[in-house]
Amino acid sequence: MKQISVVIVTYNSERLIDECLNSLFQYNDIGENLEVIIVDNCSLNATSFLQRVNRLYPSVITIENSGNNGYGQGNNVGIMAAKASIVMIMNPDVRLKEPIFKRALELYNTNNKLILLGMQQFQSLSLSSLSYCCDWLSSNCFTMLLDKLLNKYNIFIPKFQYIAGACFFIKKYEFEQIGLFDEHIFMYGEEVDVKRRLQKQYGTYCIRYAPKLSYIHLIHGRQTSFNSFKCSIDSLEYLCNKYNCEIKSCLKNQKGLLKVLRYWYKIKKDVNKVEYFSNCIDELNKRVENIS
Repeated sequence: MKQISVVIVTYNSERLIDECLNSLFQYNDIGENLEVIIVDNCSLNATSFLQRVNRLYPSVITIENSGNNGYGQGNNVGIMAAKASIVMIMNPDVRLKEPIFKRALELYNTNNKLILLGMQQFQSLSLSSLSYCCDWLSSNCFTMLLDKLLNKYNIFIPKFQYIAGACFFIKKYEFEQIGLFDEHIFMYGEEVDVKRRLQKQYGTYCIRYAPKLSYIHLIHGRQTSFNSFKCSIDSLEYLCNKYNCEIKSCLKNQKGLLKVLRYWYKIKKDVNKVEYFSNCIDELNKRVENIS
């Protein structure tokens, strides 16, 4: 019987998947009780990619999705196919750095209120990252500094913060009861939405953080593309409408954050990042102007 099902959604992820899967099997401490599912969101060479995965990793279940309908929809396909009662959502650019599954099961077995379990996120073996953040819909320059401070001391406040979505555990049945991932969100912001819906249904402390469990998320030095930024703001506007938040205020808060980052990179004389953040600020200005 499978105890944990790992769901990995891929999209043109050929160069990432081998190290991802190798780390899973290297640090698998529950043996055949682990199930691994890959859902490919219509990559350019999806069929040959999945055939290669099947050949090199015969125990991995592969699903070729009918289209790229977003990160959440792809994960939902994998979750519905999962045999275990606990699912681990994992990005293809995540690498395990230690065994985590046995300890995760122990935490679930000793806390029947636990539904979503987050872990400490690293950018490399020694460089930490943000494992949780204050709610995106109320983020501003103050919460950006607060996030860094609270992460430094491993202080997680479930009422106000959401777990980073690159790699986390969640109970399948309870997740299904709240409708799984919202498929209206193509990408970015899923964690905020899941946190809000879970806590509304099951209470604040259904979400926990385990700092002694950790993984590596390969985001060091990566810059989000402008199209990805626009996609994230689409998600922010959708979430504002969903949760009756004032869109213009949220956009202005994001603009304030970006101005701080732009100023920082001006000091560092990083011309490319200054230009990137200037373009993002211009995009936010346009959206604010379009709000009646």
